[in-house]
Amino acid sequence: MEKQTHEEVVLRIGAIALIAVLMGGFASASSAMTVTKPTGVATRPALQQIDYKKKNKYYHKRQKYHAGGRYDRAPAHWHRYNKRPGDWRRRGCIIVGPIWWCP
Repeated sequence: MEKQTHEEVVLRIGAIALIAVLMGGFASASSAMTVTKPTGVATRPALQQIDYKKKNKYYHKRQKYHAGGRYDRAPAHWHRYNKRPGDWRRRGCIIVGPIWWCP
């Protein structure tokens, strides 16, 4: 075994230290960029539902009228009758107060 000079030992230790620093730097950079899944299962879908909600704030206020049902106001463009029409079920007429309305 040959005896190494002081300069060779310093260069070898410096090279090993440089490799260790670079490997440590890469390891810390790669660990910092690791993306993990969220821990709460319900938090992520709730955010997505809010994001994709319809922009029209009146979309849930549509009312379905059923034949013979009693309502507080008549639908737009329906015909008014003072007494119940003979074919009110077939036509889908509704009652608003004492007045019958048919489409």
